[in-house]
Amino acid sequence: MGLGAQDDLGAAQGFFREFGPFTFPMYWDATFESWEQLGLASQPASALFAADGTFLDAWFGRIPEDRVLARIA
Repeated sequence: MGLGAQDDLGAAQGFFREFGPFTFPMYWDATFESWEQLGLASQPASALFAADGTFLDAWFGRIPEDRVLARIA
């Protein structure tokens, strides 16, 4: 899922129009509570979870394909 929390909803919608459509759902959190709970402080940031919701890994910047593949192996 995508989780927007910076700028404002209009900017998030503009991002979606410019770079979408995405193959995953996009959510908006004006409170930043979700970011705080995930330990995210800036973007771009990514978090990887198992199908059961278990947290696996997180990183800032470009998504490291080799690291993701290693975590899901």
